[in-house]
Amino acid sequence: VGGPEPHRGDNLFAGEHAFYSVYETADGRWLSVGCMEPWLWEQFCDAIERPDLKPCRMQTDDFERRASGEQRAVRDAVAAIIRTRTCDEWTRHLAGFDVCVGEVNGLAEAVDDPQLRHRDMVLPVDDPRIEGGVQPGIPIKLSDTPGAVVRPAPAPGADTDAILERLGHSAEAITALREAGAV
Repeated sequence: VGGPEPHRGDNLFAGEHAFYSVYETADGRWLSVGCMEPWLWEQFCDAIERPDLKPCRMQTDDFERRASGEQRAVRDAVAAIIRTRTCDEWTRHLAGFDVCVGEVNGLAEAVDDPQLRHRDMVLPVDDPRIEGGVQPGIPIKLSDTPGAVVRPAPAPGADTDAILERLGHSAEAITALREAGAV
């Protein structure tokens, strides 16, 4: 808040530390690791057969300082290990361990994700302008007052005249705005 914009790899939550980062896999995909709790990190180290990395778990002062040279070296070591298998291989392997990891999906993969589809987080667009298109669903699921997508988003500018009228502009004033290129 009020500071410089963070960039990948330059702070605790942007991949600077081995226990909370994303790693490229052998097939060019990405695996996220979110093992900030010491016990999760220790289990992750066991899963990748590197128990020697366990001491590089999160410390309370990691919030206040940059990663040390040792911590960056551990991140590089983990990156080299993760590059040895595909994302699917890592996902299957790590499923047998109690760790916080997951594949990082591209947009096309996310849209086709069975869990997102099951939760109605990806819905077909009911719009003849967008054949086969999809849109986000309602993320919060309430039993008594469930939300719903009731119509597609309007085309850009489709509501301009109605909004200007509600703001008190006459039809002549709206025409003048259009002719002047303001809307």
